[in-house]
This record gives sequence, C-alpha cells and structure tokens, in this order.
Amino acid sequence: MFTRDSVILSYNIKTPLTSISRAVGNILKLTFNAPYNLTVEFKMTNRLELNWELDGVIDEQRYYCSETTIDTTSLPTPKVILSGDLRAYIDTDIVENKDYHVIISSVKNGIEKLSKEVVVSTKNQDEYWENVICQLQFNNGTQDIVDDKGILSWSKSGSVSIVTDTTLFNSGGNLSIGSLVSDYIKSSTIDLTSINNSTSKFTIEFFFNKSVSGGNAGAVCIASKSGGSSDRTALFLRGPSSNFNAAVYSSNRTFLDAPSGKNNGQWGHFAYVKDGTANKLFIDGVLIYFLNSNEFRLYSDSEIWIGQSGKNSDSFGGLIDGLRITKDVARYSSNFLPPSTPY
Repeated sequence: MFTRDSVILSYNIKTPLTSISRAVGNILKLTFNAPYNLTVEFKMTNRLELNWELDGVIDEQRYYCSETTIDTTSLPTPKVILSGDLRAYIDTDIVENKDYHVIISSVKNGIEKLSKEVVVSTKNQDEYWENVICQLQFNNGTQDIVDDKGILSWSKSGSVSIVTDTTLFNSGGNLSIGSLVSDYIKSSTIDLTSINNSTSKFTIEFFFNKSVSGGNAGAVCIASKSGGSSDRTALFLRGPSSNFNAAVYSSNRTFLDAPSGKNNGQWGHFAYVKDGTANKLFIDGVLIYFLNSNEFRLYSDSEIWIGQSGKNSDSFGGLIDGLRITKDVARYSSNFLPPSTPY
C-alpha cells in the first residue's frame, strides 16, 4: 500500500518475486504527488526565492505567479515551465509593492497536480524606508557589493569578500574584512549636511563579529572626502578580545565609549542613535551609553567606509552584516530587540 495516491497490489502467492518487483517499479514510475512544503521569500534585490519538495518522477513542473488569487479550475498560463528534477527556483521578474500568489504544479502523462497557494508581499515592511540612505545585507549571491537602497555605489580594497559559510541569519552572506587598513569597502559621496545640526535625527546600525584583538577596530565611518583626519564620525570596537568597548568618535574626540559585553567571535548588534542633542549607544538592543552633546558631524562630501575608522586608520578584522543608515529618524529611544531576520 502506498500512502500517496494509494495503489493496492494483490498477487497470488505463487507469483514470481521478479514479476512483483517489476510491477511495483512500474507503479512507482506512474505515481507522483503534488509539490508540497512550498516556501516563497521576497529578497530586497527584487526577486522571489522558491523552494519545495516533491516525490516521484515527473515530466515537468509549472510555476504560476499572479497578482490575484489563482483559480485552480481555470489556471492561467504558467509563468515558467520547469524541469522535473528542480526543487528551487528564483524569479527575478518581480516588482516591488505588490502581492504575489504562487503555485507550483507537477505534471506527468498529462495529469497535473497543484501545490497549495502561497501569498508573498513585495511591499517594503520598513516604515522608514524612504529615510534609509544605505542598506547592505550581502545577500545577492555574488561578490558584488549591492546596496538595497540603490543610492550609493561601492568599491572594494584589499582583503574583503562576501562569505556564505558563516552567516548571521543562516541565510545569505556577510562581509569578511581583513585586519589591514587597506582592507575595506567605500561608498560614493553623499551630501549629509541637511541633518548636521543640533535638532537632527540619525540612526546607524549593523551587526559585527570581531576577530582581531587590541587597538581600535574601526567598523563603520562617515568621513569627509576632502577634509582632514578629524572630519569624520567613526563607530568602532576597541580593546581586548573579551568584553571589548564599543565607541563613537566625532569632531576629533571619542564621546561615547563603554564596555560592550561582547567577545571576539561573537555576533552583536551595534546601534548609534542621534535624536537632537541626545546621543545613545546600544549593543544588542541594550542602552550602554547616553550623552547630551552636539559632537556628531556629517559633511557635504561624505563617504561611508566599512572596515576602518576612515582616513586609513584603525583597521577592523572580522565580519560585518546588515548595515543600515537612516536619516531624520531616531529608530530606537529605549531598549529594543534587534532584528532576528534580514531587513
């Protein structure tokens, strides 16, 4: 007896075993099921990633994708015909701010069986998306630095690569940065002077996993392209391999500096929030330092550096992921739970 598409065989006890085996084999070739455990994920580089399971040998599979509920009694034209051995597919012909209804079917000898319908939204779930100027998640499956927001372009220097074997959310990738000041990525320039005042709001956040001990490990820096070494705001991790400090530097001095509670080899979430003159530093969603100050500086020719504190000093050494910079918004005012999935 077979549990899927049940078929019952009955043979006389004298029937040769080879005949029974041959009959069973033929039935296994004929029986197949509908795709099941279908999952569909929207990725910020405008693609749907589909994964499913299927038992049996089939002729082909059909991918249905619609902006409305799919009528299974009158199916639309398949978006793509897939080979029978596939169990994953990536659809790059996707538009943001829509809902998509997805079905995968299996076909054999003219018989078609349908998976359950899955609905996925490509509507951005970040209420402050319009304020985001930079978002790096390293999930595009290549070594290219792709910014989800699309405002900035990025260049690489030295030993930097996107790795997928040590991931933060068990999916996608993260940026691996060497331990030299020549190991970094850098953005094109952007004018940020409109929020360089005592009433402005700003949030810089990212995940880190430091591997090098001692000194100042410059993780993220916003520096003036043409200015001197003090014309920068840097976020860095400093000190020994255990309970190293998290700090923020600007205007030629470090003005936020406190033990992080993190050790080398551990993932952590760093968030610096400016809300007028209120400056807050959070590690893993816990406020570790607060200061009323207007030290924070941004520039008309700002460049964002990842992997050093800018101006070729304070190398990082480790992994960075999920860098998001949001202007005009203080995302966090008190303790919070850091994101547990990609943005």
